[in-house]
Amino acid sequence: MFATLLLALNLTAPLTPPRCEASTLGQYWPPAANNDAAAMHAAARSGELQRCVRGFIRYRWARLTVSWREISKQQERAEPSTPPARRSSDPSVGS
Repeated sequence: MFATLLLALNLTAPLTPPRCEASTLGQYWPPAANNDAAAMHAAARSGELQRCVRGFIRYRWARLTVSWREISKQQERAEPSTPPARRSSDPSVGS
């Protein structure tokens, strides 16, 4: 019965964070991360953890972590960098 209740609450939970404003400043998204350290660590590991912060002009949700999947996708898309040109140690070069 308890598991069914948790599943029902989880399915009805909103998928997007509420508006970030003065009343939600400092709170985490998903909301379970505000009261449960294990939920906060799980959200951080999955890359979903966000915190309501005050920006320069307005409030916004800021992601605190990056998922390793996103890092690996960025590395796949990045072009290989060219190594810097080597400097010659010969003093006669360039004079």
